[in-house]
Amino acid sequence: MPVTNDGPSMKWLFESHLPQRIESHPELAAAAGSSFRFVVQGEEAGTWLVDLRAGRAGVVPEGSGAPCTVITSAVTLAGIAGGRVNPRTAWEDGRLKAEGEFQPAMIPPLMSLLQIPEDPRGPQPVAAARPPAAGLGELVVASVRERPDLLPIANAIVACAWPEFMLHNPVANRYWKEMYAAFPDLQFVMHDATTEEVVAVGASAALAWDPEVEGWPEGGWDWALARAVEDHRAGLTPTAQCGLVIAIAPDHQGKGLSTKMVKAMKALGQRHRLGVLAIPVRPSLKSRYPLIPIERYVTWRQGDGRPFDSWLRSHTSVGAEIIGPCLRSTLIEGSVSEWEEWAKMRFPESGSYVVPGALVPVEIDRPADRGVYLEPNVWVRHPMER
Repeated sequence: MPVTNDGPSMKWLFESHLPQRIESHPELAAAAGSSFRFVVQGEEAGTWLVDLRAGRAGVVPEGSGAPCTVITSAVTLAGIAGGRVNPRTAWEDGRLKAEGEFQPAMIPPLMSLLQIPEDPRGPQPVAAARPPAAGLGELVVASVRERPDLLPIANAIVACAWPEFMLHNPVANRYWKEMYAAFPDLQFVMHDATTEEVVAVGASAALAWDPEVEGWPEGGWDWALARAVEDHRAGLTPTAQCGLVIAIAPDHQGKGLSTKMVKAMKALGQRHRLGVLAIPVRPSLKSRYPLIPIERYVTWRQGDGRPFDSWLRSHTSVGAEIIGPCLRSTLIEGSVSEWEEWAKMRFPESGSYVVPGALVPVEIDRPADRGVYLEPNVWVRHPMER
């Protein structure tokens, strides 16, 4: 690995390391999902076009034409690649800047691609860098407080797990960062103990709420996130845990990690003496049946009597009780052009549209230039062991 006084050379980073990272981590490239012109200033000044769009992924020295320009110094970028500089901190203090069509959600996957995995043998040529493990060894759970260095990869996995439009939730944009800061012990990753490959991510929050007294709000996910942060601001003692995200890395789906993650989330709540784990579940197969009301979908069963939906089935297999639908769990609104970008499809006239990844149709009103998606989820309740 060619190095400068401050870390890897920019030419090696962009033209050797990054193409191999893109090839070995397509989920990160997909999460960024755009093309970026990097303008590197300082001792190793230069420009590189990093194209992460599907079917076009690659790096072009001196390239141009990207909708977004990322501006930083060689020192900062080398620090990010080497794990010495937190990319979000660099973004917030101005060492990492962007112009054009850039969204903060692009930072984690983009910067994760640039990072150089640690090798226990010391610095190695990139060709010898350790690839993602074909099989999994011992899996361990670590909170964000314990392993803040794994947060960029965790964010990238979450971004891969959600349809694009779900990343434009105004409630999440308002409260998510504060929720992570307020409850670092309830945000966690599951990773291979040997390779440290992150295979799954979980996020939850604590709130002062007794569902047996207050009931189960139709607001679901949006309500829970806002309520947890507002309760924390008010200094209220939390009594319940609400699960917000469990996301499995694409390479490790279908390996039985879902139930392990539910158990890990519940264990964190028990450790903090919270009375119940409530989760507004986003049923994994509902997007295949967007025209079926959630009230009917939740009653569907397999021949053995277990829930039809695989994600609901994962919860009931570890003792959860299905409470019922929360009809207004997530609200996402945008202009027609925004929805066309998010959904990667056109909306020629007003009406209800089936959008890939959506659990119910998106309502488009062209005269008002407005698209509305109101997602229902399903409340499940996991009792805590005392």
